[in-house]
Amino acid sequence: RVVEAKDRDGKRDRRRNDAPATTASYWNLPVTSERVVFVVDGSGSMLQPFGTGSGTRLDEAKRQLAAVLTALPGKAKANVVVFSFDAKSFAPTLQTLDDKKRKAATTFAQAIEARGPTNVYSGLQLAFADPEVDTIYLLTDGQPSSGPVVEPNALLRAVAEWNLGRVVRIHTVAIGGRSRFLEQLAEQNGGAHAEAR
Repeated sequence: RVVEAKDRDGKRDRRRNDAPATTASYWNLPVTSERVVFVVDGSGSMLQPFGTGSGTRLDEAKRQLAAVLTALPGKAKANVVVFSFDAKSFAPTLQTLDDKKRKAATTFAQAIEARGPTNVYSGLQLAFADPEVDTIYLLTDGQPSSGPVVEPNALLRAVAEWNLGRVVRIHTVAIGGRSRFLEQLAEQNGGAHAEAR
C-alpha cells in the first residue's frame, strides 16, 4: 500500500505507509500538535476492501489510529470523533494521554463499527466544539452525504466560519480515491492532504 501526501505547497511525497518515523505520524502526515482531534469516517462504505490484503478501509483506519495514539507524547492532549449518521467523541474535550486515557481512546477507536451515511458536517462541528483544539485530522472515503450541510462548497464555508479567529489547522486523508473536497479543505485551513488506496 502506498500513501501519497501533499504538503501545503502541493508537492507530492510518495512513501510506503510502513516507513519508520521519528515522530508521531498519521497516514504519513506528521503530528506536531499537542492539542489534536482525529475525526474518523464510520460510514458503511468503510467496509470496502483496502489495499491488496483482506482488510477493509475501517481496519486500516483503526490500525493507523491505534499507532498514532501510541506514538503521541504523554503530555499531548487528544480526542477521537467518529461520524456516520451523526457524530460521537471519545470524550467531551481533549484528554491528556496518560496510560489510562491512551488505552481508553484506543479501545474507543477499535470499537468503531461501519454503518450508515457520511455526515462530515457533524464530525467537524463536534471537533470544533472544543476551544482547546488547534489541529484536526479528518479521514473519510466519500463525499458528505448526510447532516445539516452536504454540498461541498457550503461545507467549506461553514468550516471557514467556525475557524474564523481560531486558525485550527485541518489535515485531510482521502481513503480509497481522490477527493477534491478534502484537498480544498486542507488547502483552505493550513493543512496537508494525503490519499490512501
